[in-house]
Amino acid sequence: LKAPFAMAHYGVPHLKARGGGRILNVISRVGLHGAGGMAAYAAAKAGLIGFTKSLAKEVASRGITVNALTPGWIETDMVTSLPEEFRKKALEAIPMGRYGTADDVAAVIGFLASDAAGYVTGQVIGIDGAMVL
Repeated sequence: LKAPFAMAHYGVPHLKARGGGRILNVISRVGLHGAGGMAAYAAAKAGLIGFTKSLAKEVASRGITVNALTPGWIETDMVTSLPEEFRKKALEAIPMGRYGTADDVAAVIGFLASDAAGYVTGQVIGIDGAMVL
């Protein structure tokens, strides 16, 4: 929670001065539903969701949007290095039947950072192939 708070504390005045901007917080999906053995991590991520929503309300009138992304299983070096049996089990939990890609995440970030998303704020957007549903 400390780093996103500090970034907002120091960054928001600059965004206000330029007439608006975008703040995007990338948060684990664990903040939405928790995970066994990860209580402190899940609490921090859930706190970031609350922070995102509250900050969105605070700065909306200044043309600043604040949103959160909750990526699911994304095909990264970390995921590909997991044991095959674990990867297979994780894949079975994804209704779309595939892992996400960096491009999937980048596309949502690109949209939220663009002028096209000027009326989207305070949202938590899952990029997880319907896994959290």
